[in-house]
Amino acid sequence: MRTLTSLALAGLVAAAAAPAPVAAQNPCRTMLAKSPTVGAWAEYGMKDGSMKMALVGAEKREGRSLIWMEMAFADKKGKGAITKMLVGGYPQGLDQVEEVVMKMEGQPAMKIPGSMINMMKGQMAKNPSDDFLRKCDEAEYLGVASVTVPAGTYSTHHFRDKKTGDEVWVNMDLPFPMVKATDKGGKGIMELTGSGRDAKSAITETPMEMPGMGGMPRN
Repeated sequence: MRTLTSLALAGLVAAAAAPAPVAAQNPCRTMLAKSPTVGAWAEYGMKDGSMKMALVGAEKREGRSLIWMEMAFADKKGKGAITKMLVGGYPQGLDQVEEVVMKMEGQPAMKIPGSMINMMKGQMAKNPSDDFLRKCDEAEYLGVASVTVPAGTYSTHHFRDKKTGDEVWVNMDLPFPMVKATDKGGKGIMELTGSGRDAKSAITETPMEMPGMGGMPRN
């Protein structure tokens, strides 16, 4: 799961390298300006279940424009967890976490305390946005390829990480551009199963403070 989860994020960022690497001096940085808008969502099938990414809202705090990004993971039986994060932007700004809400299957939504968010920031700082950009810039471009996944057949741009062998296929016309991703040897795979521009948060209740870390659940 680690490889595919990181590959998903890196792949969605690497999508910025899309249409024609020879058409610009730095196409990755140029295409990153075309970030998904609020409402964008994409769902991917994986060996052990599924993952859905969505941008479900935006707000301003202290003059800063922030977005709510939601990631939901489910196993083959449909059971899983949802993480909703208020971040500085997407794809740049993912390491600027301001608030986190988590909801486990069958449990109430919980607001993560500030101390844990600070720990998350520390971990994410090890792979900041500019590191994803660097990986994007260094990716080997393998050309245009037609790819068929459960969501349909797409004309994609194909990239490979020279160090890890991970591969990603992207189409910039989609809400989230990643169509398919595989790790080295093709043992792990993610394929687009659906996408749209009408995302709404799957967490509808007011989150409680996490028990034992800043508060107890209230009835």
